[in-house]
Amino acid sequence: MVRLLMLVTSVAAPVFWFGGKDVRSEGPIWTVGLAELIRQPQANEAKMVAISGVVQDWRSVLGLGGVQLGDDAGRQILVVGWTSLPAPETSVTITGTFRMALTVEPVQLPIVTVDSNL
Repeated sequence: MVRLLMLVTSVAAPVFWFGGKDVRSEGPIWTVGLAELIRQPQANEAKMVAISGVVQDWRSVLGLGGVQLGDDAGRQILVVGWTSLPAPETSVTITGTFRMALTVEPVQLPIVTVDSNL
């Protein structure tokens, strides 16, 4: 299952990242928790969001640095686009564009892409 998610991520992330158009929201930045993003992904699709959490692990998707960001309840989201990765177990707040990269019930792969480290 993890390999499937990483494969889909490796395909989906570059599409969002290098897709040839700016997919960032023109509106305000929404401060939202991981629970809200995962529970109602359609309401936050393509919005600029600010989320806080603890870095669980590092990820790399086709050369893009990324982290698995988690909260106290065990929910996680993939954040890609970092140029310098924060250390695991570091508390961070990031701002980026939310996307539901994959939904194949019951599997969901939410990601946030960032333009730079914030």
